[in-house]
Amino acid sequence: MARAKILDMLTHALGGDVFAAELVLMVLISKVHTRTETLTLGKFSLNLSGCKIDAREQLSLSEALSSVIAMVCPANAHLPFTVPALNARSWTPKKDYVFNRLRAGPLQLAASTVLVLDETILEAGTLTETGIRNVDALKALTTLQDLEYDFQYHQMRMPVDVPVIIASDTKSIIPVDVVLPLRRVRAPKVVAATEEELTLIRKFIAGMRMMKHIISEETSKAIEAEIVSARQADTTLTQDALHRMLTMARLHALSQGTDEVTAQTWKKTVEINRRI
Repeated sequence: MARAKILDMLTHALGGDVFAAELVLMVLISKVHTRTETLTLGKFSLNLSGCKIDAREQLSLSEALSSVIAMVCPANAHLPFTVPALNARSWTPKKDYVFNRLRAGPLQLAASTVLVLDETILEAGTLTETGIRNVDALKALTTLQDLEYDFQYHQMRMPVDVPVIIASDTKSIIPVDVVLPLRRVRAPKVVAATEEELTLIRKFIAGMRMMKHIISEETSKAIEAEIVSARQADTTLTQDALHRMLTMARLHALSQGTDEVTAQTWKKTVEINRRI
């Protein structure tokens, strides 16, 4: 019931795109589970392109999506991605030595906060040094899940866990794990849910985020064999792409309410990637 209801709410917010709703749900339950010097595993960021604002619509897609996420997740942030906003101030924490305190930035968010960036309102303009640093901070957030704290005389990178969804007209300038052209058939809409339904959805999302996935030895060997075969067939297939597919397989299983990644889960993930 919880899964069906949240997918219905997301589908309405995304203008009727059921496939996009499935991927957004994967973002909502994603969580960083392993870090190395070069890899951050478990993260999953999504760019929904084709979200251009229609003047006839009362609610923008990013507003509708953010409203739904706010109802079902512990915390969310909805930021306008524009040149003036990027140039106005530092989006990362910065030490103020005059008052001897750390000034917070819009990207200083609590763990598990879902960040929705609205790039549909981005217009041509010139970025200042501050704006360029903010764009770099967003790139680090989506690719490495870390955030730079500026202490003026030195910078410190802090690990974070902030799932990111970018709504844009064309492909975003910020790199993400998956770029999906939105196929909407109607105007974005926020559908109502009872408090009982919202409670079940919140428990479902929280439970899936905390659940550890299982891969049997047999399934692991089968997936490994398929990966080797795929890399032989396509030499351009990168390690990052393979890690992304494994993350998506895990998230797809969790979104179904199960902790086990099976051979069928892997096949479904391959199909999802073909549709992207």
